[in-house]
Amino acid sequence: TAGSVEEVVLIPPTQEGGGPLEIPEPDALGLAFEHRLDLRTALGRVTDAERFVVVAADGLEAGLDVVVGGSMGERRRLSTSNLSNPDLRPEKGFYAADLLIDLPWEKTSERNAYRNSLIDLERSVRDFQALEDVIKQEVRNDLRNLIRTRESYLIQRQATTLAQRRVDSTNLLLDAGRAQIRDLLESQEALISAQNSLSAALVSYRIAELELQRDMGVLEVSEVGLWQEYRPNA
Repeated sequence: TAGSVEEVVLIPPTQEGGGPLEIPEPDALGLAFEHRLDLRTALGRVTDAERFVVVAADGLEAGLDVVVGGSMGERRRLSTSNLSNPDLRPEKGFYAADLLIDLPWEKTSERNAYRNSLIDLERSVRDFQALEDVIKQEVRNDLRNLIRTRESYLIQRQATTLAQRRVDSTNLLLDAGRAQIRDLLESQEALISAQNSLSAALVSYRIAELELQRDMGVLEVSEVGLWQEYRPNA
């Protein structure tokens, strides 16, 4: 009807028709958690902190040590070195046993060490979780940027096609005397601008691919200094 306004529905871009690195988000996060060396280092700090807590807790417990010693026979001297070996007689030996008890009465330093180890463990866990959140955010942003740059590239490719059609049609109109040289020059300038924008969009997409590989920890450098990119289908 007259005066009615047609509702416009925006369709968000999807991964359909995307490049090989436009992988699902869970797969990308799994690769990042597996290959990010800084995340492995942070996890190692958590493991070390847990070990220190166990050691510090062991220092708070009571200790009981049993020391047993004994001797049978006598040491040889120079004057008795030529004698034959005596028979071994355990009942004539000397034996001793000591019992050492460490009661948890004064454990101030041990308690302080245990408290500090707990603080270090909590700090290392927080650092690990914070780094994990940062990695998640980086990978998600990279995936969105990859889709966005791909959509921009498709738009610029369509714009380049339209600009080329305009140049072709202007040439035909010029041959028919229905256009001027200025119209042809303007269409050619528009084509060059569209081609430049297309090249820039393609470069942006390649940069987005490299950034995603970097944040997933799968972009490696070979022995000769060349990049080795990750390919999911390889």
